[in-house]
Amino acid sequence: MDKEKILEMSRKENMNVDLYELEIIGGTIAGILCFAPYLAEEIITGNKNSSLWGIFCTFIAVDSLYKGIKLKKKSSIIFGVVWLCIAIVSVTKAVITFVNTGRT
Repeated sequence: MDKEKILEMSRKENMNVDLYELEIIGGTIAGILCFAPYLAEEIITGNKNSSLWGIFCTFIAVDSLYKGIKLKKKSSIIFGVVWLCIAIVSVTKAVITFVNTGRT
């Protein structure tokens, strides 16, 4: 296949699709999927489950770091490092809570 044919196929395949919009929708769904069980568990049991926030923060951190490195954007790298630090704190808190109480 030549370059032009590949580009034409790609344009047809991605027609009317905004990749940035899909990324925002994906991030929103990930946030809801982490926040809903966290909120439900806190309301029902009073337990603040930091492991869910650790997962969500890790998702944002990895996504931001990848974009920052690929696009060479310092702001995305800094944003990713900040979220990575929050993820480390959340996961550490979850592990400590689990070790001390036997539950996350």
